[in-house]
Amino acid sequence: MFELNELPKQKVKIYGKEYDVTKPTVRQLKIVQTKLTGEASSEEMIKFISDLGVPLDIVESLPAEHFKLLVEHLVGVGKN
Repeated sequence: MFELNELPKQKVKIYGKEYDVTKPTVRQLKIVQTKLTGEASSEEMIKFISDLGVPLDIVESLPAEHFKLLVEHLVGVGKN
């Protein structure tokens, strides 16, 4: 029998602290990919990452390059 019980999570370690982050749903991925190819505001992307489970204060304190890497990791940019 095939059964799905809960949203899958992944552990993300940021500066030595681990966070359980929900993997994005298909709907969330569609929305964020549209924003990535369009003109998403940084506030929208910060909210997206925070909604997945990374505390807002942590997201807002990341250097731009680390934020970009985190977004790419969570949405699977460049992965096959």
